[in-house]
Formats: sequence, C-alpha cells, structure tokens
Amino acid sequence: MTKFSIDVGIIGAGLAGLTCARYLRREGFTVSLFDKSRGIGGRLATRRIRAGDRDIRVDHGLPFLTIQGERTRFFIQNLLTENLVHAIDDRFYPCPDGMNSIAKFLARELEIRREFLVTRMIPTGDFWSIEGKEGESVTARAIVLAIPAPQAVTLLQASNLSNFLPELNSIEYDPCITVIAGYADSLPIPLLSADFRHIGAYENRTVFVLQSGADLSAKYLDSEDLEAVTGEIIARSGLPSPAWSQIHRWRYAVPRRGSGVACLHSIDPLPLVACGDWCLEGDPERAIETALTSGESAAIEIQRFLT
Repeated sequence: MTKFSIDVGIIGAGLAGLTCARYLRREGFTVSLFDKSRGIGGRLATRRIRAGDRDIRVDHGLPFLTIQGERTRFFIQNLLTENLVHAIDDRFYPCPDGMNSIAKFLARELEIRREFLVTRMIPTGDFWSIEGKEGESVTARAIVLAIPAPQAVTLLQASNLSNFLPELNSIEYDPCITVIAGYADSLPIPLLSADFRHIGAYENRTVFVLQSGADLSAKYLDSEDLEAVTGEIIARSGLPSPAWSQIHRWRYAVPRRGSGVACLHSIDPLPLVACGDWCLEGDPERAIETALTSGESAAIEIQRFLT
C-alpha cells in the first residue's frame, strides 16, 4: 500500500482540474491530481492513428478552441504565444500538435497520478484519506472533485457522504459519439446536418471525424453493436463506407443544465469542493470558459479554507 500526504488532492485531470492545480501550486500548496485514465485532459483528447504510411494526430474530443469570454480570450492568447494553437479567421483556434498537447502544457510541473481510480474519500481527523482501487492511500487536507457530476455522485455515495448531492443530481448532459473514418482517396467534407455537432477532416480529407448530435448519440449510446452504430453514423453523414474506422463514446460530453454557481464547496466534515464545465449556466457554447472559471473558483475556495 502506497501512502503519502499532500495539501490538496484533485480528482480529475481535465481542464478544470488542471486549472485549479496550477493556481494552488502557484500559491505554494502541495497538490496531486488523480485520474482514472492513462491520459489527461478529458475532452482535450487526441488519438495517434496510422493512416497509410504516416502517423497522424486526430482530435476526437474538442476539435478547437473558441473565444467564449474573457478567460478563454486570455487562455488562447497565452497558447498563441507558446505557438500551441493558431487562428483561423480569428474565430477558431485549432492545435496543430493535437488538442491534448494543451493539456500536457498545462500539466507541466504538476504531480499527476494516472490510472488511479479513486474509490472512496474517508475523513480521518484533520485529513481526508483518498483511497484507490489498487489499495493506494493518500492523505490530503482538502479535496477537489473535478469530474463529471454523475461520477462525483457515485464517488460521494461510495464514501457515505451527502455533500452537494441535490445539486449534482440536477446536472444534465448530452452525450456524443465520435466516429473516425479513413479513406484511400480525398473526399469533400459533408454538410453539417442536425444529426451532427461537428464534422472535421484530416490528412488532405482522407480522415474524417464525425461527432454526432445529442439525439443520435443518445439513441446509440448504450448499443453493444459498435460496428452497426459506426455504419449508421457514417451513412447519416453522407460519406461512403470507409477503409477503416474507430469509435469513441462520450457519455458526459456537453452540459446542458448547470449548477448556477462557479463551484460547490463545503467544510463539513473537511474542506471539499466540486467544479467543472457543468457549473454556472451549463451552456455548451461556453463550456471551456466555464471550466476555466470553475477551476479557478475552486482553487480560491480551497485557499480560503486552508489559510
């Protein structure tokens, strides 16, 4: 069993969690992030795919950044300075090295425990005990839940905690199914229809990323026949059958009903804060702005609790 002690444990290494961690570390707190996945960044997700004789990076989560408010404006300006994104018509800011490189940039100098599935949070005296699936145990003065609201509910209930449950249970999401389709020859980009949230192309329009809309995604989200789902989504896009394809399901892709506040916080029994893109108004068009705002707000609450 591995044990170590920190000031703040942040569960979830998506944009809100990374933002919170960077703020707290800058203020002198010892911070560790815990993520159940091998990667980080949440929907700042990039796959490396072999297409013909080349390896290419394909963004199968967030396809690009947009300016959604003052925080995203400042965030994008910093990324432009670092040459991580470039501007298209001053409206869209894609990342040439893949959107996940933004998460990796934010994670520099942060302590991140990957493939650490937190199963329980137990208050023990003045510290939380953060327990992992493999028997790991970490003590922290405070915890930040920077994960989708339904996952936070599951973790709280497993820990016999009732903090924020009414607020978290009221959060609503739209899912998204992403299909990546590869072709031998270049094809025109299909027109965006109501069935799709986004259609993008890579590698001279031989690789397409299809992100289905809420209704289509909800219809097939739990289907076990992924081949049939992939075929249906590609057919609805107007593209022909591909040479190869991959699929990814985002169960909590887009918040459509938020908490109404920048973050949720409590000191009973110990400092605990929840944040994410599901906070504030839950506007899918401002999800990045909300994640940045909520992550910073969570850090400010933690700083207030611990000083």
